[in-house]
Amino acid sequence: SGAVPEEVVAAAWRGDEAAVLAWLEDGGGRVNARFECVFSNCPEGGMTLLILAMTRGREGLVEALLQRGADVSLQTSHGTTALMVAAAYGHEKLVELALRHGVEINQRCGSSSGTMLMYAAYFNRPAVVLRLLRAGADTKLRSEDGKSALHWAKENGHAACVEAFRQ
Repeated sequence: SGAVPEEVVAAAWRGDEAAVLAWLEDGGGRVNARFECVFSNCPEGGMTLLILAMTRGREGLVEALLQRGADVSLQTSHGTTALMVAAAYGHEKLVELALRHGVEINQRCGSSSGTMLMYAAYFNRPAVVLRLLRAGADTKLRSEDGKSALHWAKENGHAACVEAFRQ
């Protein structure tokens, strides 16, 4: 697991906030340390504890990591960001937390150079789409293949997401 011991990665996976914080505060751990995640549904390459906690929807752990300076803009080697996974998985409260901690709302990420709004629309997360729109996400941006977030919602038949764009 590189700079993060396997037992700390496992604790983050389970949402064991106390174990992760003990490592950060008493074990000399770094909040933005990178590691390889061995669990299923984990983005590959250069994970951070924040991205893992966002993937798993661990609100308490996400909040604690952000309070300790976790960098919301860090990307895995494949371009995955914490907000990207929160948007894709529909974790509205985590998207809100990331926005409050200064994430760049229109940051490009992933192999398609998509934005968080595009991922939320693609994965049919209307509440997240609405939250990102209200926070000022740019609807005119396009992915590498020329598609906007609204295009992704329409193409995939996500009526609730399309409706969010009309509000």
